[in-house]
Amino acid sequence: MLHLLGQGPLAIEERHFYDFYNRYLAGNQIDSRQITKTPVEMIASATINNYTQRELRWLGIETVEGKDGLVAVLTTRGATQRYGDYYSDGTEWLTQQIALCNGNPLVNAMLWRVDSPGGQLNGSQNMAASVRDSVKPIVGFGTNMVASAAFWAFSQCLECYLENEITAAGSIGTMSVYVDKSEALAKAGEKYLILRSSGAEDKNALNGIEAFEGEYQQKAIIQEQKVLDASRKIFLQEVQQKRVALTTDPGGSIFYGKEAVKIGLADGLMGFDNALKRADVLGLQYKRNN
Repeated sequence: MLHLLGQGPLAIEERHFYDFYNRYLAGNQIDSRQITKTPVEMIASATINNYTQRELRWLGIETVEGKDGLVAVLTTRGATQRYGDYYSDGTEWLTQQIALCNGNPLVNAMLWRVDSPGGQLNGSQNMAASVRDSVKPIVGFGTNMVASAAFWAFSQCLECYLENEITAAGSIGTMSVYVDKSEALAKAGEKYLILRSSGAEDKNALNGIEAFEGEYQQKAIIQEQKVLDASRKIFLQEVQQKRVALTTDPGGSIFYGKEAVKIGLADGLMGFDNALKRADVLGLQYKRNN
C-alpha cells in the first residue's frame, strides 16, 4: 500500500491514511502479519443449516434443498488496491472470485467478510459494480472497519451487516495528498532542474520539487479537486441507490454499530455464524427460484 501514496486519488479512512503516510515518510513497511491473504472458503449448506422443517417451509424451501449447495466466504483484509501483491489479493481478485462463484453451480451464495479502511480509488468503482451485479446473493459482513473504498463495494451487497457495536463503517469520500518539498530542498542547498518537452509544460506539475504556488501547479490542484469531487458524487450516489435507508449525506465521517445501522449504512448487527446462516437462506431462496 505504501508505494501507492502520491500516485493518485485514494479512498481511505483518514486515521489509517496517516498511519500509512507516517510509515512511508519513515521508510518503513507494514507488518506483513496484518495483511496476510485469506483464501476463499467453501462451506456446505448442510453444515450451516440447522432449521427445522417448519422453518424451512416458512422460508419456502424444501427440506432436501436445505442440504445442498455451498456458501463461498470471500475475505478482504487491510488496505485495498487494484492489483494484488505478495500480501494483498487486490480488488480485481475479488471481482474474479465473484465471477467464479456465479459460474459454479454448487455455490448458492457468497458471504463477503471485510475488515478494511479502504485504499486506492483506482478499481474501487469496478469492485463495487461486480458486487452489485452479482447474479447470486452476496451478504456483506463487516468486522472492525469497513470504510471508504471498501465501504463503496460493501454497500452494494444484497444485505450488509456489522459484527458489533464497535464495528466502524462509512468514510464516504476521496482524497489526494502531495508534498511540497521545495522549501526544505532549498534550505538543504539542493537545486533541481526539470526539463519538459515543448507543449507539455504542465506535465507532472505536482512533483513535490516545484512549489505549489506556480501557475501550472495551481491548475493541477484545481483539476485534481474536480476529479475528487466527481468521484465522491458517484460514490455517494451508488451507495444511496443501494442503501435506500440512507436518505441524507453522511459526509466523510465514520459511524459505529447501531448508529451506522440507524442512518442506513448497514442492515443490522450480527455475528459471523448468523451472517453465514443468512447468506445460506438467501442462497437457498435463489436456488429455489432459479
